[in-house]
Amino acid sequence: MQKNCRILLVEPSANCTREIVEQLAPNLSFLAHRVIASPSDLTRALQEENWDAVVCSNSLPATDTLHSFFANLPGMACQMRLDTAGTLRFPYASEGCFALLGIAPPEIELHSNLLLDMLHPEDRNAFYKSMQESVAQHTPWNWEGRIVLPPGGEIKWVNLRATHRETGAHGTVWEGFMVNITQNKQAEIEIKQSRQRLRELSSHIEAIKEEERTRIAHEIHDEIGVLLTALKMDLSWLAHRLPGNDSALHEKAKTMSEILDTAGSAANNLAHSLRPGFLDYFGIV
Repeated sequence: MQKNCRILLVEPSANCTREIVEQLAPNLSFLAHRVIASPSDLTRALQEENWDAVVCSNSLPATDTLHSFFANLPGMACQMRLDTAGTLRFPYASEGCFALLGIAPPEIELHSNLLLDMLHPEDRNAFYKSMQESVAQHTPWNWEGRIVLPPGGEIKWVNLRATHRETGAHGTVWEGFMVNITQNKQAEIEIKQSRQRLRELSSHIEAIKEEERTRIAHEIHDEIGVLLTALKMDLSWLAHRLPGNDSALHEKAKTMSEILDTAGSAANNLAHSLRPGFLDYFGIV
């Protein structure tokens, strides 16, 4: 039997005929696409779906183990089918569906819109886009986004990973797993927010440092520069009134003038090193 056959697994209470089981059971090695537990469900499934085989679960010794395995997974194992009309359905959902979505597996199997209606408005387009990319490129379906659980509006982050395969006239089928990643996502968001706050704090500190450098540069240029200029003017005034025959005083006045020139140049250099002139030229605060 091909592995991509669509199998309907029927519990013993559905009274599946032994003839069908005896023909199919010897070569079975598969994951059931849907589990039926009552005659009415079996009748409806046979009317609504096209199955490659119908198998009674009491012919499969590992069925209970398989059910137990999927029921205890920390998430929802599921099969999804996109039919040729563009409708997404869930032919199978494991017991983890209820813990994850608050929906019993039979409900989502019959009403796939229950999950689709939960998609967060901001993540809905990404959900369908990722689905269409999987269909077009024949690649696994990977989607991460938020769902909003009724009635209280609880928001969960979930991750969906599913293997893609074609089913010909039946459209596209995925088998995969959806898991709650809310805690991990919240931690990721908090890390991003912390990094953003650190960047903002660093920018704020740099702005304060730049503001302080600008203030000091202006004080050096405006106040100290003005004082040095005034001293040089006063010294020049005194030098012109010194006795003409006192060379020592004239030499001292000249030396003092040179010192004031050096101090003025040092003050200008310090002001420019604190506040490069091109910043003011371009109006950068």
